[in-house]
Amino acid sequence: MERYDREELYQKVWEKPMLKLAEEYGVSAVALGKTCRKLCVPVPGRGHWAKLAHGHQGVRKTPLPKLDKVPVIFRSQIATRKPPSSNQEEPELAAVDHLLSSGALNSQPADPAARTHPLIRLTASLLRSRSRKDEHGILLPRDAGGLDVKVSEGTLERALHVMAQIVAVLERHGHSVTVSDTGGTIALINNERLLFGIEEPIRKVVVQKPRVPNPTDRWDYDETVSYEPGGKLALCIHSDAPWGEREE
Repeated sequence: MERYDREELYQKVWEKPMLKLAEEYGVSAVALGKTCRKLCVPVPGRGHWAKLAHGHQGVRKTPLPKLDKVPVIFRSQIATRKPPSSNQEEPELAAVDHLLSSGALNSQPADPAARTHPLIRLTASLLRSRSRKDEHGILLPRDAGGLDVKVSEGTLERALHVMAQIVAVLERHGHSVTVSDTGGTIALINNERLLFGIEEPIRKVVVQKPRVPNPTDRWDYDETVSYEPGGKLALCIHSDAPWGEREE
């Protein structure tokens, strides 16, 4: 058995993501997270590594707090010899690792021509008919042929910008982006069809109005339920099943 070095662990959790560090220690990320909590080792918050991968500044490193008595936690020495996974049996993960290590997914300087991509122009034209909306305020295209963008008028410009960047990255790496006959956006990656789109989730809005002068419980209120665009964007990955099953 080998004892965890608190100072060393603190340095390492700020040098690489928990999943990678867990491989180095030969334990699961969940187990390593529990060890950090027991040793009062601060770790980067959610989104830290994603920000760094996109060229942004991550969260500020939290100082290691002093402890009067440091807990003693051991791990198996055999586990430390576990080699990092090669992803040889998972080509999709290997491809993602390659993109991350090469910096291909890092933020790129703004390309003035990105918004002029034919599919982006067509999608913008089809959705800018402001009068065509569904019951939740989501814009409806006046005709078929555009990319899969389901958003409200308030988030349309943001959605088009995001979609333009996604299309630019895919095409920069030799992957084609097309529109299916049913209006889906298709990326062809290593001869695999990937259906995706940008959507604005709908949120439920509940308004309570008292029906009596001095309400005391929930039965004294009338509820009005409505649905409206949430103002946020979601990148959705759809299955290629004919019945339209969706995964996100």
